Amino acid sequence: MPVVVWKADLKFYDGGWKYDLLDYTENHSKLGYIHNAYRVLLTRGRDWVILYFPDIWELNSTYEYFRNAGFIELSGLKN
Repeated sequence: MPVVVWKADLKFYDGGWKYDLLDYTENHSKLGYIHNAYRVLLTRGRDWVILYFPDIWELNSTYEYFRNAGFIELSGLKN
């Protein structure tokens, strides 16, 4: 079962996907690689995929997007 650790380089907010351009201002071709990397990682699990979101406020709306899409929160894993 694959585990995907979500970074703040791709976020869902204001009704769409946004890239964090701070790290990629000089090479915009990397944006396509970011999008494709997440697409590939999310489709690797035959039955399941685990998404891990670090506890940072920038990812709150992305986390909620996946919860609303039907992803189930694993309970009992918080510190």
